[in-house]
Amino acid sequence: MGASQSARGIRVLMVVMVALCLAPDTRVRATPPPVVFTPAITTTLGPIVPTNMATAIATGDFDGDGKVDLAVTNGASTTIRILLGGGNGAFTTIGPIIPVGNSPVAIATGDFDKDGKTDLVVVNNLSNSITILRGAGNGSFSEAAGSPIPVGTGPDGVAVGDFNGDGILDLAVANFGSSTVSILIGGVNGSFPTSTPVSVGSGPAAIVTGYFNGDQMQDLAVANFSSNSVSILTGNGNGGFSVTSQTVTGGPISLVVGKFDGNATQDLAVALQSNGTVTILLGAGDGTFAPAPAPPATVGTNPVSVAAEDFNGDGISDLVVANSGSDNVSVLLGNSNGSLTTASGSPFASGAHPRFVTTADLIGNGKPAFIVANDTSNTVSAYLNQSALAATTLALTTVASVAPGLPFALTVTARDVFGSVVTGYQGTVQFSGGGAGAVMPGPYTFTNADHGVHTFSGVSLTALGNQTITATDTITGTITGSATVYVVPQVATQLSLAAPVSSQAGATFSFTVTARDGGGRTVTGYTGTVQFASSDPQATLPSLSTFTAADLGVHTFTGTLRSAGSRTITATALGTPTITGSATVGVTGPSITTLSPTTGPAAGGTLVTITGTGLLNATSVTFGGVQATIVGTPTDTTVICRSPLNQPPSTVNVVVTTSSGTATRPGYIFLPVTVPAPPSRSGTGGGNGGGGPAPSPTSRT
Repeated sequence: MGASQSARGIRVLMVVMVALCLAPDTRVRATPPPVVFTPAITTTLGPIVPTNMATAIATGDFDGDGKVDLAVTNGASTTIRILLGGGNGAFTTIGPIIPVGNSPVAIATGDFDKDGKTDLVVVNNLSNSITILRGAGNGSFSEAAGSPIPVGTGPDGVAVGDFNGDGILDLAVANFGSSTVSILIGGVNGSFPTSTPVSVGSGPAAIVTGYFNGDQMQDLAVANFSSNSVSILTGNGNGGFSVTSQTVTGGPISLVVGKFDGNATQDLAVALQSNGTVTILLGAGDGTFAPAPAPPATVGTNPVSVAAEDFNGDGISDLVVANSGSDNVSVLLGNSNGSLTTASGSPFASGAHPRFVTTADLIGNGKPAFIVANDTSNTVSAYLNQSALAATTLALTTVASVAPGLPFALTVTARDVFGSVVTGYQGTVQFSGGGAGAVMPGPYTFTNADHGVHTFSGVSLTALGNQTITATDTITGTITGSATVYVVPQVATQLSLAAPVSSQAGATFSFTVTARDGGGRTVTGYTGTVQFASSDPQATLPSLSTFTAADLGVHTFTGTLRSAGSRTITATALGTPTITGSATVGVTGPSITTLSPTTGPAAGGTLVTITGTGLLNATSVTFGGVQATIVGTPTDTTVICRSPLNQPPSTVNVVVTTSSGTATRPGYIFLPVTVPAPPSRSGTGGGNGGGGPAPSPTSRT
């Protein structure tokens, strides 16, 4: 059997595997943190007959129960099968097998119709097509309208991505027979109306997506088995690609994206079927790759599928390789220089003729397991990650410096002796330190959901200078860690004033002055002296005022504005004119609230007391338009005047005029003048006439 026929006989799927975006890691480990896997948990898919052959796996939550399920292709027939996960590494087959095209050899997941449910794409090698299966969300699937969709000759692999940036998933299919990649741009409702072939190397057997040149547009990498090369397809963001290739000898049959040297760029791991090795290509970040300095890692016989995952939590990608010729699986742990170390216990025995391997967290412990499709035994084998390195330290990360009293966040990470995150840590931590007045989190017990990392908010410090915060496991005191935060003395750079939007002329109101730093935070320790000014020349404002420690940077004052219009109040630090701030108050004119008395004789001259606001600068008082006489000096709230003389009896308006306007009060009454009645007389008159008094009688003799 020739190399091409051999490769066609062991076709594999490489699904989208975008590596974790990790910070550069300069550590180089001769011995990476170890991993521990359980023996295989095997699920049988059906009787071992020539038409049953498990060839590829896609993972997802197909029934919405939060557990990982599997979709497995039957490469020797025209069907796939759904296996529901039990959350313990075991699976249960459900329902009838699902018909697809002839010889399904690859499968991937995606929400192609954007209904929130996981769909499937299946590559049909002998039908030269793909089948789209729409998920119902309960574990069942139905073929989408317009499916199957023709592609190139002998399709072997598929990758899912958004190649034109429209938010709708697209597909890239590697066609082994026609040496092309079919780019299928996704349309509405899960359709794929356009397909464009892109020429690559000879015999493309696997394809993955990634971001290889730093432009945030999805790229592709293709393993070309027959031409011993890897093609890099650089995306232009509208569904088009530019192709470059480099030689990779040894029969590249499968590849995966990962981060194997600890920097921020994506690398590739390529399984070489003919050599029985895996080689690492380190990405330069510009779309080019170079072989890692370390030689290719030796694995089992006839490696046909490779997957990447960080099995030991050290931040470096590790590999799992399905060796179809030796019926086992190799686990390779990544160092931070692109080299690989065979894990303890590797290789792990598998079923007969393992054809495909992928990874997933099957039991919810935060540790990725790997799952293998064994074609000859028609089984799926799951290997659970039981690595249980104990936490030896708590790493605290937080701000380097902070203002007094300003809340900040603090993250605590449980780490093992290698510095790896202990995702299963469930200890209780308590906090100490921080100096006087510190607000610290209370005791906290980590949960499975934390995966060894928890962030606490609302931490604050008040003591100035370097302050150390310590977290300690309450049971094992040696599991501890600290962080130092510098509490910066605050310096006021501005004063902010809060005053009412409007005020009546002459009315007293309150306003607040707050000392703030450059970030707008209250400077609680401010003890400066401030002076006040206003655009109202008649304003009454506080004299020099010195903040005290008890003010905590905030003090409330009172003031009075008397000139109508938009008026400002400005506060300035004495001796530092740049520390200043102002507020604008809309001042309305004077007002009259009462007259006392409200009546007086029309003859005038009645002493009338007018009360209100804004009356200090009263220049005129009129009663019914007639000038009154102001008595004494007006105040903000009082004007005393004498009503004008000799007015007709009437009810009139009283008007006070000030420099900021006029105020009117109706209802002053001029009363009519009352003339006294003449005195009454007694007796009757005779000859005196005129009604005058009678003369006194004279006595005669």
